[in-house]
This record gives sequence, C-alpha cells and structure tokens, in this order.
Amino acid sequence: MSSTTCTPCRRYATCNARQCDMAPIPKPKRQRQRHFIKQWRINANLTQQRAADRIGMSRENYGRIENGKVPYDQDFLEEAAKAFNCSPADLIMRDPSAPNAPWSIWETLKPDQQEEALDFIRFIQSRGKKANDDKAA
Repeated sequence: MSSTTCTPCRRYATCNARQCDMAPIPKPKRQRQRHFIKQWRINANLTQQRAADRIGMSRENYGRIENGKVPYDQDFLEEAAKAFNCSPADLIMRDPSAPNAPWSIWETLKPDQQEEALDFIRFIQSRGKKANDDKAA
C-alpha cells in the first residue's frame, strides 16, 4: 500500500501496486531525537517487561520505542513518566544517570540556595555578555 498517488491508475492509498505495477516508494529513514527513556527505566530498576506492563503495552512495542525504532507519542510519555516517577519532559531532556549534571545538583538545593545559585548564574551570564561586548568594540 502506498500513500502517494499511483501515476498509472490515479488512485491513492487504495492502490495495490500489483494491479498497476507501481513500485512501492520506501519511506526515508528519519533520524530520531535522542531520548532518555531507557535510562529512566533503569533508574526505576525495572525490566522492559515490567515497564511495559506499567505503561499498558507489549514488551515488544515498548522495546521498539526505547530503542528508537518507532516514535513515542504524548500518551506514551505521560504513562512512562508515571511508571518511572518523573515528568514527561524528563524522559526526553534529562539523563538520570548523570549525577553531576546541573539539574541533579539543583534538586539537592533548598529554595534559598536555588535563588542564590540563580543569582550566581546570572552574574556569570552578565560577565560573559560584557566580555563579548568588549571583543566587539
């Protein structure tokens, strides 16, 4: 089945390539964006089977998503986040196995320490802007 128009018979998805000799058009391989689903599963100390059970899908389909063979959707991200005790955004942006990553340190800070850290980051940021302005002048 092809989702493109068959030139000889002018049909769309209902065209059977054997009837009109239209060669099937292969889908281009798409590079998928890196995600951290596997790392979150391991962080939650779950097997693929247990993770799939919690999410409500087969282990095979779960494995395909985890290995980047098929895309995930919003429903999958939300169910996986519940299963792994994180946010949906964490699954695609944050590696839980990176203990020295900024977010890992951030989560250990008290609210007043977080504010102090933000002030320091803003200071560093402004110093970088000043250095760039000096170079441009």
